[in-house]
Amino acid sequence: MEGTFQNQIAGLHTWKRIARSAVAASVGAVYLALLPIAAQAQSATQASYKYLDNTSMSNSQTHSVSHNIGDYVQPGIQDMSMTLKTGQYNQEAGEKISKEFGLGYKLSGNGTMMYKQPNMIRLDGRVIGMKAELVMDGFTQRIHVGLFKQNQDHSHAPGKVTTLLDLGLINNFYLSYTSAEYLGVKSVDGAECAVFRLTYQPGMKDVSFRTVWIDTKEHMIRRREEHREDGSLRAVYTYRNPVLISGVWIPTEVDTANAQGELVGATYIQNTRLNTGITDASFH
Repeated sequence: MEGTFQNQIAGLHTWKRIARSAVAASVGAVYLALLPIAAQAQSATQASYKYLDNTSMSNSQTHSVSHNIGDYVQPGIQDMSMTLKTGQYNQEAGEKISKEFGLGYKLSGNGTMMYKQPNMIRLDGRVIGMKAELVMDGFTQRIHVGLFKQNQDHSHAPGKVTTLLDLGLINNFYLSYTSAEYLGVKSVDGAECAVFRLTYQPGMKDVSFRTVWIDTKEHMIRRREEHREDGSLRAVYTYRNPVLISGVWIPTEVDTANAQGELVGATYIQNTRLNTGITDASFH
């Protein structure tokens, strides 16, 4: 019994760290990133990750590009479900982001995720053989591992809140507590993107920020750079291989790199289904 109890405590702490790093990473993010994410290369180097710098400024625009980030919200997403599959992970590269960043890659098997407007998210997985779940309802987070449960209010800690941003999508909930500065137009992997710098609103006690490259045609994030409160680059997420589902472009792969340009891992988004009528009861 003592060993089981200790394992459950360890499982709780592990899941908390996974959720924190995954959300804050932003998979964070979080386990998602929700998690950080999973994997094409066992040995990742800056040379093998050149597309990280594949952005170029566009001097000539053939059409008008909106400077209002609200125009890139996907209004067609009422609810969504998917499977998150992780692959190989470069631990040495991941530890340059944070010591706990790679925990999300160590979950057993695939994870599942559900989303419902305005910001209800549920992530299910397994830790040390135990069932584990993370639920976000607005700014409220609930973690349940084995016999342990914990509720937290992140209304003053926005970096710990999991949103659709972690999946490469902008929603109105995220915009309700952030400010966006338009920086111009750049190209990522050949796609024209509107670039915005996103900061949290005053009073939220978090001065970290992120820069996002939003595809002007597909309205999904192509690239996201996360910066610490001191302004230093923390991690880079690249959203790749989008598919059109019910009129919405959804990425099927999220690659993560550290500030040194080393590929950390990749997460594969599979079996995505939109607007199937998920109810609030699924998050309680």
